[in-house]
Amino acid sequence: MASAIFISCEYKSPFEDYKERDLIEKLDLSADWIKDFGVTLEPTSDSSYSDAYYLNFVNLISKYSNFEEENISDLTDYWIPSPDSTPESKKPEIFEIVKASDVMSGNAFLHVKLQKNPEPQYVSYRFNTVKGKNYLFKFDYKCISGDGYQLSFSDDYDISSDNFKFFQQTNQGLVMIDINALEDSSKAEIRFGYKNLYSDAKALDFYIDNAALFPVSNVSISKELCIVDSEERTDDKTCEKFYEGVYKLSLNVKGSSSKIVSLRLGTRFKEYDISDSWSEITLEAQILKSHKYLSISIMPTVIDESRRFPGGIYITKPKLYFYPNKSSPD
Repeated sequence: MASAIFISCEYKSPFEDYKERDLIEKLDLSADWIKDFGVTLEPTSDSSYSDAYYLNFVNLISKYSNFEEENISDLTDYWIPSPDSTPESKKPEIFEIVKASDVMSGNAFLHVKLQKNPEPQYVSYRFNTVKGKNYLFKFDYKCISGDGYQLSFSDDYDISSDNFKFFQQTNQGLVMIDINALEDSSKAEIRFGYKNLYSDAKALDFYIDNAALFPVSNVSISKELCIVDSEERTDDKTCEKFYEGVYKLSLNVKGSSSKIVSLRLGTRFKEYDISDSWSEITLEAQILKSHKYLSISIMPTVIDESRRFPGGIYITKPKLYFYPNKSSPD
């Protein structure tokens, strides 16, 4: 009589090795992630985390953006008043920082008064540009007298011309101006008032605060990972295979001059309010081969471009986990 042979088989999931393992651990945040034109990423020391970084959404108005600096002696190195040089120009009637808490949202603001004279009066801010980039200039505005604000732009501050001119009747509020694709020059100038179109100028007396100038988009760090069997293939430097399924992105964050962080994982976006203390944030998403890539991005600001304002946050190195047995993301 033949003896029976029993074979014991234990099924082992091909994804067993993925369980609670960071799939992007090999990536260097400084070297292997894409940093957009509008942000900087710098390693920093922190008592809580050895892998902390400062992610900064850059304001091209690098100083006197909200006018609350204690030392105002170098104001005119940044916001430049028209010189007293008849007949080319005349200095503004008033150009000063005012400290007060009951006029605008902050505790200090810039007070400018421009008279209607034969000679133009203006206050300008100079900045470097990148050809073909679009910018947004935004500021809080309050008119004391006059019938609105007047702005002019030049893509070369060494010549006396107003390439673009804006005027709007408004007493107060948030002003946003699009500056589209400046030309070859790497130096540009924003002016309250007009430099050579002074025949159109009006007498104005106004306050400005919270001034910001930044690229309209391109304000994130990002990484694209290849999906197995996708038509698109790149060397993502992870030494991992990424399959269809549910993924979770995790990182620790702390607010600084920004108290908002936005994450993208695949086609899913989410904003988070953060504080001055470290906290963990996570985002789950379903990734499909049709997405072509598993895309990750981190922004130190909101998703809506019209509500963005420059600022920085602290982040740790992100982690990415795969959950093959999960049918849908949380």
